[in-house]
This record gives sequence, C-alpha cells and structure tokens, in this order.
Amino acid sequence: MKTRLLISTLCALLPLAVLCPLLTHAQEAEYPAEGAAGDLSLPGNIESAVGRIIRKYEETWTAAREQLSAAKTAEEKQKVYQSGIPKPEEAVAEVINQIKLTPDDAAAGAAMGWVAIRWPEGKQLAAMIPLVKQYYLKDAKIAPFVLFADAPNGQENEVISFLQAVITTTPHKEVLGTALYALSVRLAKAEDAASRKLRLEILEKVAKDHKDLVVASNELGRKAAGELFLLKNLTPGQPAPALAGTSLDGKAVSLANHRGKVVLVMFWGDWSANAKKFYPWIKQTENRLAGKPFTVFGVNSDTKEAATAAMTAQGFTFPAIFDGGSKDGPAAASWQIKSWPAFFVLDSAGIVRSRGQLNSKTLDAAIDGALGAKK
Repeated sequence: MKTRLLISTLCALLPLAVLCPLLTHAQEAEYPAEGAAGDLSLPGNIESAVGRIIRKYEETWTAAREQLSAAKTAEEKQKVYQSGIPKPEEAVAEVINQIKLTPDDAAAGAAMGWVAIRWPEGKQLAAMIPLVKQYYLKDAKIAPFVLFADAPNGQENEVISFLQAVITTTPHKEVLGTALYALSVRLAKAEDAASRKLRLEILEKVAKDHKDLVVASNELGRKAAGELFLLKNLTPGQPAPALAGTSLDGKAVSLANHRGKVVLVMFWGDWSANAKKFYPWIKQTENRLAGKPFTVFGVNSDTKEAATAAMTAQGFTFPAIFDGGSKDGPAAASWQIKSWPAFFVLDSAGIVRSRGQLNSKTLDAAIDGALGAKK
C-alpha cells in the first residue's frame, strides 16, 4: 500500500532540514499490511543470549509476584522484596551489554522495545539510540523502542534525528506509523505555527493510514484521531464544537444557548477526587462573577443518583449535561475527554480561550481575560 505524507511545504517551514527526507521516503515506500506491533513477550521466547537474559528476568519476576500474592504477613512480603524481586535496571544493563557484544542476536531488535518498557529513563534510552541507528533501523520489532525513545533535556534534536532515520529507512509499516506518531508528540512541545502545521499533517496521516496500529498496548491510530480532533477543534483560538444533551431532570441542555457569555465548560464527576478539590473554587467563582455574563456549563459522568446528590450537596445550579453515568458518555466522547476533571474557557463568541488548566489561578486569569475582552 502506497503511503503519502501530506507535508508539501515541510522543507520551507522548518529549519530542521533533517526532516525533509520524510517527503520522498513516505511518498514512495510500500509496506505490508499493518497489525499490532511490538509483542513484548517475543524477546524471551527467542533462543539466544539476549532472549535468555530476558526470559530469566521475566520468570523470576513472575515467581516473585506469585510469592507476594501468597504472602500472608508483612514480614513474609518483606522477605520477598528483599530476596525475590529482580531489579529491572540490572537486567536492562545486562541486555544492553550483551547486545553490544552480539549485535546480530536474534532477539536484539525486540529486546530494544523490552528495555524501553522496563526501564524508560531518558539517559538509558538516549544511550541506546546510536546502537539502534547502527544495527536495527530495519528490524520489524523496534516499534516499542521508537515509541518510547527519549533523551535528557537539551538533547531533543537527537531524538528527532533518530525518528527521521527510522522514517526514511524502515521497510515496516508498523514502525513507520510509530515513528510518525512519536514525532507528532515531539512537535506538540513546540508552539510555533510551522510545528503546529506539521503536527496536524502527521496526525492526519497516522489517523488515516495507521488507524489500527497498536504498539505496546497503545492504540496509536485512535490516539492520533483524538489528538487531531483536539488540535482542530479545541485548541485556543478555535470555535468550540457543539455540546448538547439532557439534564438530570430530562430537559434539553445546549452549550449554544449560552453564546454571548463567557463559559467555563467543566467535565466532572463526584467520583473524582481532583474534581472535588475544585468545588469551593466553583462556588467562589460563581459568587465573584455574579451579575456578569458568565456561566459554568457542566458535563457530569456520575450515576444519576450520585450526580443529583452532589449537585444538591454543593448547591450547584449551573446547567449540566447528564452524560449517561459513564466516563465514556456521548458528550465526553465527542470532546475526546481522557482525563478528569477537564476545563475549557470559551469567550462570548464560543471561541476556546483556554483548555486543560487544572489550576484555579490560571483558570481565573483565562476567565477574567475573556470577560475583559468582551467589554
């Protein structure tokens, strides 16, 4: 299947010219069908020096876990911790040393992913990047390592250069999709328009061409689609998408009905300890802004009984959607909510001014800024 990376102006937009080969490679390369990548059980199943190290660690860890489950007293558990729990850093060091001795080991490529999962520290992974670049860029099993490859602060370009090398070299679609997604994560840290444009186009590609990609239990295709939605619809400066449903008493509730007001959209549930921390601030904010064009607009994920009890106990009277008693309700799903609580500040025109701030001071500043702009 031919794949095309829709980044027509990449070289002109980005000073990182090292990324330009993305264009020629991703446009012309052909790849076999895609499936779940990076089976972490594989390295230990391969009969090789590296495979034996990993198998020994996994077997020891499994035995220790069983001993912990069987331990009945604190003293018994302590004995297991002292003598039976293998240290991942020791196993990782042994694996890396063995790979350096025998880089053609049959389990080496898959072992790189195993190391990234077991010991995901920037320094360790950064030290492995040259090894992967030298020997394993065409290995089908490096997807987990590609996904989690990291480096200490100040060495970001090393990771980007590594991802570029993977993208321009790998013959495997799973690895390509993983590298593209990992690059989009790196670009999310930049705030310039060029990086945002590039990230948008990469996410579009992953969501379209790698929609079923799963690496180390991470559904990268679905994640890319969710992040693409957020980037297009809920990034500050974008018009907020529609949000409507029914209230606890069965009445229609719609965000559109509050156009002309500054709105704090809050996805919450009384089950969330973090959400509860904001209860006093919500009341203080409503009291502070009484008489001003401001409202809270809630989306609640509790059961109907729990939501009613919480609204009553807190004296909340703001409009709220009852989202079916689930964190996966239709309203939360439509806005790609993955963590709770989630806050969005919209101005009077329905434009997103702030999102994701779990800090009352920054939320106050965003709300007051939107109200000031309305004057």
